[in-house]
Amino acid sequence: MKKKIRLVLLLAVFSVVFSMNTFAAYIKYPMNYVYEEGENRSGNANGRIYIPITYSVEESFSYINDETSGLVDAEDLFIDKNNCMYIADTGNNRIVALSPSGETMFVLYGAGGSDFSSPRGVFVNEEGIFVADSGNSRIILTNSQGELIAEYTRPESELLVNMQSFDPSKISVGPTGYMYILAGKELMAIDRNNSFKGFLGATEVGFSLTQSLIRMFATKEQKNLIARRNPPSYNNFLVDNQGRFIACSGAKENQLRIINSVGKNIYKKGFFGEISDIDENNQPIYPNFIDISVSDTGVISALDEKSGHIYQYDSEGNLLTVFGGKGENRGYFISPSSIAQDSDGNIYVLDKARGNIQKYVQTEFIKKIHTALDLYYQGEYEKSMPIWNEIAVINSNYPLARKLTGSIYTKRQEYANAVKEYEIADDMVGYSNAFSKNRHEIFRANFALCVGIIIAVAIALWFGISALKKYSNKVQLDIYEKRGGKRK
Repeated sequence: MKKKIRLVLLLAVFSVVFSMNTFAAYIKYPMNYVYEEGENRSGNANGRIYIPITYSVEESFSYINDETSGLVDAEDLFIDKNNCMYIADTGNNRIVALSPSGETMFVLYGAGGSDFSSPRGVFVNEEGIFVADSGNSRIILTNSQGELIAEYTRPESELLVNMQSFDPSKISVGPTGYMYILAGKELMAIDRNNSFKGFLGATEVGFSLTQSLIRMFATKEQKNLIARRNPPSYNNFLVDNQGRFIACSGAKENQLRIINSVGKNIYKKGFFGEISDIDENNQPIYPNFIDISVSDTGVISALDEKSGHIYQYDSEGNLLTVFGGKGENRGYFISPSSIAQDSDGNIYVLDKARGNIQKYVQTEFIKKIHTALDLYYQGEYEKSMPIWNEIAVINSNYPLARKLTGSIYTKRQEYANAVKEYEIADDMVGYSNAFSKNRHEIFRANFALCVGIIIAVAIALWFGISALKKYSNKVQLDIYEKRGGKRK
């Protein structure tokens, strides 16, 4: 009997240990989710809708050549059309090039005999390697052998007289050949003659009642003592395959922007990311997007420095997935600094504290979402419908699948079905529109019946009123006769 009890206890202990290990293995991977509209501002995780894994870590690249030459405070990651990786290894004053498999191709410590100093940005095209050599206040164009092709310093322009220093941190080249440079708080364009070609759209300064009152009532001396309110600067940007500027910032609104040729934001207005927590002063911690990557179909993946989360949005600003996070386990980050995407849609995140790059590959779930979106935005609504249905089977609460399915039903004029889909998606605008059209369709389909009923009711009322009048007259005559009157 004692042996049996001992055996049962051992099995129980083993069972508990096994389940704990299984749970630990499960929680070490970040959960993916989306959230209900408006819940991202609350910092309340109850508004999250958990979804199947959209990206999983396939591998990470930790060392360059050997363990003694790792990355130090690396600030930027760029992936070229051949899926080769280029890293601005800021702390080591170098540019590192890796093959798609993570093998070192070459390392540049400078160009033309001049060393780099704290390079913070890198961009590569057919011309060569552009380096934002921040510590040397210049942009360098070089090749893989470190030969100097061109050097660009602060342009001479009257419009730049108030610029205290030229410290380029990010660089991109557009279809016209112009270089677009983030220097301090300014996003500017420079041509190949090192001529200044203008600033790009600035972020807005939000309204402040205090500042407005100061401007109205303060003396000139008091105004001079108060620092001018500057708009939040851009943290990063890129030029997409359509030549549009896509930028991110640490502002409290409209942190993700698509800037058109006249400097206007044409992307969805609103608040992106989530308020992740409350700081020691009981103030909300807003997201700080430090880098973005964009797919060929316009899907934006934005990296939040504060939470370590990657927020992915479609070209209309609809949230597709949230993954990643802060932590030391696989799939998490300590201090993420840059994000990039290869031609296969895989996402790479540079962690400057760990000195590594983690490669995320797409799961079948997110591939279906991207395929359905691509078809939908190309106007192939019916072709996208079966895929949205598959997505809804995998995760019945995925809001975007329900929302766009409702949109397709609306285009089909199947308003009753659209109402159901919008209700599940909690899309009140779509629901109200579909409900109104459905009510109109019901009335139109039953118009003849409604008219017949109205006519029948009108006739019945006419006969009823006539009969009532006759009866009323008869009653009055009877009363008149009883009082001695005579009928005429």
